[in-house]
Amino acid sequence: MALATANRVVDPCSERAFSEWCAKTAGDRLVKLPAAALDYRRFWDAMDQISETQLAEIERRIVRILDGWPTAAELPDAYRHIALIT
Repeated sequence: MALATANRVVDPCSERAFSEWCAKTAGDRLVKLPAAALDYRRFWDAMDQISETQLAEIERRIVRILDGWPTAAELPDAYRHIALIT
């Protein structure tokens, strides 16, 4: 879930491109998973194991972490340009 969340926030891609995206990140240092576990079909298998209650808690925690972070519009011009093109 952590890698899927990071992907959606940083550089969204399709489920089929997810493992390729992970290979270009520090994801392997964040979680220890075999490459096969990052296959898009395994992602949905994992999602099926998360209950609605657990999903709501995950969403609550992500919002709490991100609450207060500046939006692109609140950043100085130089940083706003970088944020909008990445």
